[in-house]
Amino acid sequence: MRALGRVADLSAASVVGELRRSFTSVTAAAGSFGVRAFRDPQSLVITGEFKHHDALALLRRGVTAVHLSHYASERPVLAALCARIRRRVPGASLRVARADRNPFTPIQQS
Repeated sequence: MRALGRVADLSAASVVGELRRSFTSVTAAAGSFGVRAFRDPQSLVITGEFKHHDALALLRRGVTAVHLSHYASERPVLAALCARIRRRVPGASLRVARADRNPFTPIQQS
């Protein structure tokens, strides 16, 4: 999780399942997505968000998934995505916004 914390904001992250174990692979997806395809308990899933019932399904399957928050999962990949689009669409004018921010503020507990 330390490596993930270097590239993504973990302040609103949560986990379904158990992180303190070994995994044979990691699957990452930015933003929101469904979790139906994820059935391997040996694979760690990292994503921006998933629904409550998807979380319950993952728990039943024994799959561990990290829920970063939608914003935290997308922001780190924008520069790479723009570079990829530029390679495929020469002359495309793309910029990654610098002024945006996460619209959600974590609630601080004392």
